[in-house]
Amino acid sequence: MVNINNIQVKAFVGHSRGIRYADGADRIGVDVQHGRFVVADGVSQSHLPNVWADILAHDFIKSEDKATLWGERLEQRLPDLAAKWRAESDQRLARAKDKEKRLMDRTWRNFGRAASTVAGVSFNDDGSLEYYQLGDSCIFMIDVDGNLKPFARLEEFGNTPDYVDTAGALKGKVYAGTDYMLGAAFMVLMTDALSDWFVKAQQQDTATIHTLWQLENHNQFWEWVEASRDDGSLKDDDVAMVLVKMTDSPVQQRLIYCDDIDWLIAEERGASVPGPSQEQGKNEFLEGYEGFNSGNSEVAVPPLFHGPDPASTPQVIPPPHPVKSGLEQTDSLQSENQPVPEQVGSLLDGSQQAVDDGQQPVEESIESQLISFAKYLLMGLMIANILFFALDGVACSLQDSNLLDAYWPWNNGYHPRPIFQLNFAYNAAVVVALYFQFWLKK
Repeated sequence: MVNINNIQVKAFVGHSRGIRYADGADRIGVDVQHGRFVVADGVSQSHLPNVWADILAHDFIKSEDKATLWGERLEQRLPDLAAKWRAESDQRLARAKDKEKRLMDRTWRNFGRAASTVAGVSFNDDGSLEYYQLGDSCIFMIDVDGNLKPFARLEEFGNTPDYVDTAGALKGKVYAGTDYMLGAAFMVLMTDALSDWFVKAQQQDTATIHTLWQLENHNQFWEWVEASRDDGSLKDDDVAMVLVKMTDSPVQQRLIYCDDIDWLIAEERGASVPGPSQEQGKNEFLEGYEGFNSGNSEVAVPPLFHGPDPASTPQVIPPPHPVKSGLEQTDSLQSENQPVPEQVGSLLDGSQQAVDDGQQPVEESIESQLISFAKYLLMGLMIANILFFALDGVACSLQDSNLLDAYWPWNNGYHPRPIFQLNFAYNAAVVVALYFQFWLKK
């Protein structure tokens, strides 16, 4: 069994290569006072998955229900949660410029909903742990001998993850229950890419969890992620993890480090970000942490940076920038006229900022290239088809034969290559090109 006062926590989040933090769909949630931790992974083949993952993570963290009860009531709350997602989608569409608006229109028509996996845990007063997992975001326990215990049957996960979506569907098998964490040394929550890597790595080397725990800040985490991708051990995908270490006695500082996605987005855009200070070290999901409440004598406001002094180590990302509490941030999704923040952007404004910065989202760039290629291909095929029709008529006149018997003149003779067949092939290619042209526009 685990005492909530005997834990230490580190949490990290990142994006896949080729995109930015604003476009990543993984989210983390941490509330060390109430012992609530969650990771959510928005499904890429859906509309605004990062918005939906963010809403689910906020809802889990601010809920007063334990993990299993939260899961049981999730389906009842989906209409209200989906309404927040739709309101944010409408706001972003209204703010979007032409290229961004076309991209959003297309994803909406293609999918019409958002989906996300979710894995969350909550500690009980009796030392037990309640858990809820849907999809391939996973929860693991590691005992003192380094043995790994997953809270779900990993072999049941396929290429298509289970999820909860904005249409009110809970697809797949839910894993939920209570565990007393006997002999536990660590508890870990990870999204799919890290989960897949961790199972293999921990089984091969039981010290892997200790290697992860030694990561002290986001820079170290990101260097490790990139190195693992380079050696092929880690799949290139969004990444998020929450590490919970069990200690033998109560600790003064339970939160050691936690990434703040808002701060990372702002820092990536080059916005003005305040320097490190303990007063600014508040993660958006930590509204319940007693260290941030005035008059609490247990512990002063905990620094989110652990290690060398950030002032003397400029290459290290400073502590997260202060943002709204989880409840305030979630409620702000309902505002009809919410302005785009000047310094710390909303979690939900990813690709719009790409347009504002003069950058084009990856999807838009690929789409433009494909449509341009299709247009040029179509034009070339049509011109070639016209030429072949003309040559066909000339050949027929020379041969004094009908279309089916026309031969191609070659090497002072006529060889049996019916031009009609070539014309038919080009006509078929033009039809296919037209189909793909309209499909791409759709």
